Amino acid sequence: MVRRLLLALISIACATRAFAAPGPGPGEPFGGDDAGCVPPTAPHLNCSLRIARAFDKLEAAVVKCHARQAKARYSTVVVGQPKVFDEEACKSAVAARFDTTVSRLATGVCAGSSLLTTTAADRSTLVTTLAAPNGDVYCDASTATPIDPGGNDAGFVPATDAIRRCAEHVGANLRKLTTATWKCHRKAADKGFDLLDPQFDEAGCEAAAVAKYDTASARLISGGMCPPCLDAPAQHVLGVANSARLDASNANAFPCPDPALQVGMALLDRPTLMALGVQLLISGDADHDATVSVRYRIVGAPAWREALPLLRVRPESVEGRTVPEQFAGSIIDLRPATAYDIELHAVDVDGPVDQTLTLTATTRAVPSDPANPSVVPVTTVSQLNAALAAAQPGNIIALADGVYVGPFVLSASGTAANPIVIRGATRDGTILDGDGCDCNALEVYGGFVHIERLTLRNATRALRFQTAGAEGNVVRRVRTQNTTLGFAARQDQRDSYICDNLLEGPLAWPLVYFDDNGAHSDVDGIRVEGNGHVVCHNELVGFGDALKSAQGGARAIDFYGNEVRSAYDNGLELDYGEGNVRALRNRFTNNFLPISFQPLYGGPAYALRNVGVNIAHEQLKFHGVGGETGPSGVLAYHNTFVSPGTPLLLETSVASHHFDVANNLFVGPAMLPDKVVDWLGPIDDGTFDYNGYFPDGVFRFNLPPAGLTSYPNFAALQGAGREPHGRLLAPPIFANGLVPPPSYTTTMAPADVTLAASSAAANAGRVLPNVNDAWQGGAPDLGALERGCPLPIFGIRPDGVDEANEPLGCAP
Repeated sequence: MVRRLLLALISIACATRAFAAPGPGPGEPFGGDDAGCVPPTAPHLNCSLRIARAFDKLEAAVVKCHARQAKARYSTVVVGQPKVFDEEACKSAVAARFDTTVSRLATGVCAGSSLLTTTAADRSTLVTTLAAPNGDVYCDASTATPIDPGGNDAGFVPATDAIRRCAEHVGANLRKLTTATWKCHRKAADKGFDLLDPQFDEAGCEAAAVAKYDTASARLISGGMCPPCLDAPAQHVLGVANSARLDASNANAFPCPDPALQVGMALLDRPTLMALGVQLLISGDADHDATVSVRYRIVGAPAWREALPLLRVRPESVEGRTVPEQFAGSIIDLRPATAYDIELHAVDVDGPVDQTLTLTATTRAVPSDPANPSVVPVTTVSQLNAALAAAQPGNIIALADGVYVGPFVLSASGTAANPIVIRGATRDGTILDGDGCDCNALEVYGGFVHIERLTLRNATRALRFQTAGAEGNVVRRVRTQNTTLGFAARQDQRDSYICDNLLEGPLAWPLVYFDDNGAHSDVDGIRVEGNGHVVCHNELVGFGDALKSAQGGARAIDFYGNEVRSAYDNGLELDYGEGNVRALRNRFTNNFLPISFQPLYGGPAYALRNVGVNIAHEQLKFHGVGGETGPSGVLAYHNTFVSPGTPLLLETSVASHHFDVANNLFVGPAMLPDKVVDWLGPIDDGTFDYNGYFPDGVFRFNLPPAGLTSYPNFAALQGAGREPHGRLLAPPIFANGLVPPPSYTTTMAPADVTLAASSAAANAGRVLPNVNDAWQGGAPDLGALERGCPLPIFGIRPDGVDEANEPLGCAP
């Protein structure tokens, strides 16, 4: 049963790798003479194969050091021509090259691998181990002179050049045998991972390598150079012993999975204003039964609060990016500029492991004016250009209302304490006009620059932060008009704050991606790159992708409170994110696709309490890119989707991994045109439960190994053990009588999705700490809004309201 399940999962995660049944498979011992195990996952395999090559090269280089030492000693002792060769320095250089290789692997295919904690010791042991066999190669004792005066390496100085050359050739032949043996081991790992049928004949591969070595030995002996201690039987014994040594040490590169959790370093992601993310690096826990619970409190507070447990990130399900073995997760709905204690409690019965780690982290403050302000008043274009050219940290460039025809450029940077501020008198009255240019109406080179309370219009792009790695930029209460791109960034930027802006794009609903094959997919509203960004409470209409994180491996990014009134493609893209990326309390109306995870590299990614009304296509876009697998690590809780078509649709052939979809509402029309759920992507360790559906009808999921499986109605779905706690809904679902429009081509206004008092979705949810702590009644309600809780703010907040005092719906 275990093998069949493993096989099914591998078929999803590694669909391009051909395999069949028997032989030692992933995670199983090689057996026979070989120590170690077939790597359990593709990331482990890639790392082990490279470590094996590194050990092979290390050994070959050490043997060359021995040969050079012998040659120098022969010249000195026998020929009488002194030559100095520092054999220890040679081996030190070899070890340093090995360590450099390993350090590169640590940031590449071996990131987070437990192999990295053992390779340094294994390297030292190997170099020491090779000192003794050196005496078996330089075995002629005629000179009775040690080859190594320091005594580290065994063997004698050869008596003749012929004997020296014979020994050198024997060492070279052994070096080739070592390479061939490692190649056999690598093939055994690779073919075993593929479950090759018939299994790879590793013993036959090694026997062939020894036979080839014996042939080379025979040719060498026929030349008449070798002493009696290196006759054919002696050389054969050396070859067999060499192979046996490599078999015994095979676990150095191909260790067996450790069922017990090994707790490593706890890392904090970049803090945002209302969330803190943590990663707990680990090794072991091969059976994935460890857990890490989380508590938090304001520093000094007497009581702890519980948060969601950390997600076990599964690197084996990630393609296109290397992520370390870890648990990871976020604590949300915190307050800015506040220090919190975080307690991680790791438990694994296999150890047994019961370990607690405590961290302290502080959320970021709401961006503020310079500590040492210097106001620069501006009323004309020339004054504005002069102020931008002379800008210094602490300047507040204060623009009077009026139209300033540009475009404009700021090349300076502020500081964290003293940003450069460009601020208009009023948002709609202070206008920077690009004059129809194919450019940025305003572009900024540098960091800690605040753009506030003005309008940017009439340019291809409204605003771009042009410097890769820039930090701390702010866009607040700005309006854009007549641009095809709103705000954009460059690679590796950090800690932007883009909030309370109004962006009006060029696209009109109901134009959607399918209408013109994505011709307008690059018409972006707000696009950030890098880590630590906050994009909140913006109102956007008329863009292809309204909101997006556009850099692979992004972490610690928050999108919350945004109001997206139309989106030709995606309302929000969390594509390519790695972990602790979060979408909270956003409202998407008239969207082709509200939230995209295409893909998600390990996670977690959070979609919490979002509202989607009049959704034209897929509600949760669990897709892959370029043939890669789909997302891994998505947590979708308490979202409400109201669609004129299929209430929950996923049209893709790629698998999604290790996700949880719970406490959501998926509402369609009473006269359903198709299925209630049509989830076409294969599901690998993904769960649907505690969700509410309307109406009743066919539910279809792709459930490997069976494939597409249909259930004629909700009762049949539950009868099969799926959605055991889910609810089938009946009208009225919402207090205001909201129902889907007859077609997505209708243009709807943003809607209130508060539940009707009699809704079956009330008090039907799963308790999720830090997500629905303030639930009312007998249990949390399904969907985005909890009855009896303050309504969150969607879109631009009133003046004077920010993260320090805004209502957060059901957050405590």
